[in-house]
Amino acid sequence: MLACMGILLITGACALFVKYQPRILENQMLCGMMAVMGLVALLAGQGNGLFTAVQVGLGAAMAVCCTLRVRREYACRLRRQRRMRALHRAPVGAGPLKRAS
Repeated sequence: MLACMGILLITGACALFVKYQPRILENQMLCGMMAVMGLVALLAGQGNGLFTAVQVGLGAAMAVCCTLRVRREYACRLRRQRRMRALHRAPVGAGPLKRAS
């Protein structure tokens, strides 16, 4: 169980890092922590049931938090790029659009 969870954490961290390319240092460190957690799960071996349950629960929580945080950064970056492109396409001096009455 822990070996499977470790492999999933490591591949998930690598996939998040490659797909979303986090630029903020905290998000890069979060992906790194997720990979290290997967490595620890692989090296820890099978313990008692409580240890395994806690390890799996913490790994799942780390995966969810890392995914949400990295995707949020990516979405904000895309929104900012679209906004900047729209601003650069607008004619100089053109303010916000006004309704014709």
